[in-house]
Amino acid sequence: MYWLAESEAQSSLLQAASDHLEGILKLSPHDKLAMRALVRLAQRRGDWDRAIAFQLRLVEAEAGSSASSYCALGDLYLRKQDLASAEQPLRDGLQGEGLSYLCHRDLGEWLRVNGRWEEAEAELTFVATHFPEVDPKTFASLALLYQAQEDEQKHCTRSQRT
Repeated sequence: MYWLAESEAQSSLLQAASDHLEGILKLSPHDKLAMRALVRLAQRRGDWDRAIAFQLRLVEAEAGSSASSYCALGDLYLRKQDLASAEQPLRDGLQGEGLSYLCHRDLGEWLRVNGRWEEAEAELTFVATHFPEVDPKTFASLALLYQAQEDEQKHCTRSQRT
């Protein structure tokens, strides 16, 4: 059933693929392959709530043994723009895997968006140093961070003059 679902997903028969994968979970509720595939399908559809629900099940099924599952969960919360829920899974992921590209990248972005610039710079610089070829968006995030810091300095300077 899993391979049939994968074939259906590749053929853009997303509902049929999802139905088969959910059928697997009815028979085997802790099947990690099926859960991962359902997360991917939900992502393709932009259904962040569904992706998060299956990712939470995956985190639970792995019983905290996979830092990458926490990182993926934090990433899904960011994609959903649920900033309040994104931080903790990212930090949990880094506790388990201190060199995680995804957790450092997403935590850096989360910190940047929340105006915690020094911490954001540390996370994004870590990614740029250790994974320079992986994601050019990291450099864009650093540029946005530096621009925001520069804008704040200009604003503070103007406020001090008046």
